[in-house]
Amino acid sequence: MRKTAQLLTLALLLSAAALAQGRGGHGPGGPRGNRIDFLATVLSLTEAQKTQTTAIFDAAETASTSLRETQALQRTALNDAAKSNAADASIDQLAAALGATSGQLAAIQTKAFAKFYALLTIEQKTKLDELH
Repeated sequence: MRKTAQLLTLALLLSAAALAQGRGGHGPGGPRGNRIDFLATVLSLTEAQKTQTTAIFDAAETASTSLRETQALQRTALNDAAKSNAADASIDQLAAALGATSGQLAAIQTKAFAKFYALLTIEQKTKLDELH
């Protein structure tokens, strides 16, 4: 159970870094370049692992793009509802929609991390676990 919690925490940390980079923190290799280079260096990824890692996180980024745009609109709508003194039921509905979108994003990010983690050797997994 503890290992699962650690992995989830690490996945969320990596996801947060990915989202931050995806919003303009472009390094070499695109928005995920710095993160992948960091992982490659720290974990001594092979070129094949690095290529697969890039593909995994690129796919997650693509899948997340429209959801992040939706999330931004939902946050604006929720903020507007507060400013207009909307009914509690309306705010609840808007917040629930935002929560569902956030859940979808978390699922995409966690699935990507799971695929990445499956690529690693036992030694690399140990090293990654120790980073947490």
